[in-house]
Amino acid sequence: MITAIAVILHLSAVCQDKICIEKDKAIKIAEKLDSFDILKQQQKSYKEYMDTCDLITTQQAQVIKDQTFLISSQSDKMILLKEKFTDCQSVMKVTELSLETEKKKNKKLKTEMTVSIIGGGVLTIGLTTALLVLLL
Repeated sequence: MITAIAVILHLSAVCQDKICIEKDKAIKIAEKLDSFDILKQQQKSYKEYMDTCDLITTQQAQVIKDQTFLISSQSDKMILLKEKFTDCQSVMKVTELSLETEKKKNKKLKTEMTVSIIGGGVLTIGLTTALLVLLL
């Protein structure tokens, strides 16, 4: 829409009731007003662009917040796993000590059983020999 601003000339009493416009000034004013309409249309697209930028910025801020939470959570998990690993190592040390003790007990039992078998064998041979001697 082209709007013209009129310049009122105060030359005479008759001219005061009329609006007098010079053609070249009216054209310049109309061009400026047309550029304001274009500016209004561009402002709409600029506002949409700014809204889009704000939305993207908000989404990226949320992504950063989520990533920060995930990093914190992973850090907590790593600390927990380190504690579990330390506990597992201490349990393995106790298990190894228990295993060594059981091996020593097993070796001692083998020795005792061997002595018992040998002792029983010697006693059996001795008794058998004594009986044979008595019978003969």
